[in-house]
Amino acid sequence: MICSFTLYLKPLEIGKKIRRYINYDTLSPFFKENGFSKKEIKKIVITNFLTKDRIIEDKNYSLKISSIDENVIIKLFRVFFLKKLERSILKIGDSNFIVLNIYTSNRYSKQLDESNFSYREEYNNILSLKIVTPFVLKVGERFIPTLEPKYIIKNIEKKLAKSSIKEWKKYILKRETFNNIKIYNIENTNSVKINSELEGYGGEVQYILNCEKEEIYKIYFLFEFAFFSGIGYMSEKGYGQVEII
Repeated sequence: MICSFTLYLKPLEIGKKIRRYINYDTLSPFFKENGFSKKEIKKIVITNFLTKDRIIEDKNYSLKISSIDENVIIKLFRVFFLKKLERSILKIGDSNFIVLNIYTSNRYSKQLDESNFSYREEYNNILSLKIVTPFVLKVGERFIPTLEPKYIIKNIEKKLAKSSIKEWKKYILKRETFNNIKIYNIENTNSVKINSELEGYGGEVQYILNCEKEEIYKIYFLFEFAFFSGIGYMSEKGYGQVEII
């Protein structure tokens, strides 16, 4: 089983600018100090602060933290739980925080247990996806901003193969299935700058799945998995956060 949890934080100073997509980089040394290997750190995904604030205000903030490895998520939970008990300072970016709580059941805190995952009738042939933060795919040395399902799903499959999902191979799509997945609606999708050189996509997209029931089951599993792994380039930093809607 893989999962995510929400870290609930109290800032110790206010007024500092909230910088996006830096939380993974600033927390990586903290993880290293607490016994995480480079390989384990690469399997961690940390979002931006779950807020629209531009500066730290006198209020509490949350982060969604996940991993594609169940052993890593257990270690993460232990480390942050100890921080909570000790009420010791956690430095994120330029700001200091205290961990108030760790939530394991809310919109951002979920579990994916392959043993309990089965085909449901609501898994119909229209898949609606919310792209919470923009993504771009890296293929070789090229960066490709695309909504084409073939490239997105192959990226998710690649991440799945590195996860602790034991029977991950059974979720890999038949190659001919890609011909039966088409973009259905992109009216609510927009192009978003990732940095000065790259652009990606955000918003909502719908795919029509003209596939066998078993293949539809696999597709939904892959996108449920993507909630934890993210999709595309630099997903560990919070890019490519997605949700099925």
